[in-house]
Amino acid sequence: EIVSLLRLTPFVIDLGQQSEGTVIKALAVSARNTDTFQFELTNNNDIDVLIDGALFQMADSPLSISFNGLDFYYSKSFYSVKLESGISLEISVSEDQNALAFSLTVPDRFNGKTRGLVGVKDDNMANDFTLPDGTSYLIDAKNDRDIFERFGQHWIVEESHSIFTYFPGFPYSSFRNDSFVPKFLQDGIHFENEEIENRAREIC
Repeated sequence: EIVSLLRLTPFVIDLGQQSEGTVIKALAVSARNTDTFQFELTNNNDIDVLIDGALFQMADSPLSISFNGLDFYYSKSFYSVKLESGISLEISVSEDQNALAFSLTVPDRFNGKTRGLVGVKDDNMANDFTLPDGTSYLIDAKNDRDIFERFGQHWIVEESHSIFTYFPGFPYSSFRNDSFVPKFLQDGIHFENEEIENRAREIC
């Protein structure tokens, strides 16, 4: 079993004001008989890497290291974790910063075996929105309110199943806010100009 978790928090705009949208601020990955890797975006738009809860000291030059059951590579522009199973993750700071970006590569032998926010890897879009209990919904991929309410919220991880490391003063509860509801495209969003609007709609 391979587990990868994301931590999403409200995007912070100028003067520390929170927006009504969320971005990825941390990612953790673990598999049976492997070390747990955690990537956290710092306030300086750097990435802290924790291995089994301990902060990993980065060198100034690119480096490739083998750990228990996986290979880890990092450079100034991205970090990569490749498991013995062939599954790999590449993590970087997003182009606009203030968020993590990641790509996931899953070999074909895992067809039908993935679950969660990445969907089911089987080239069948009808079951991508599958809940933890196995229930599948046909949801319009452009309806972000439905995706949030009927799918995404069901994949919130309880503390007992979290693989993130938490530090004094920042417990699990400090990262969970069930009352937060993002702004949905269906509600109408005002953009400063057409270029920003087109880019946002292309990305989202």
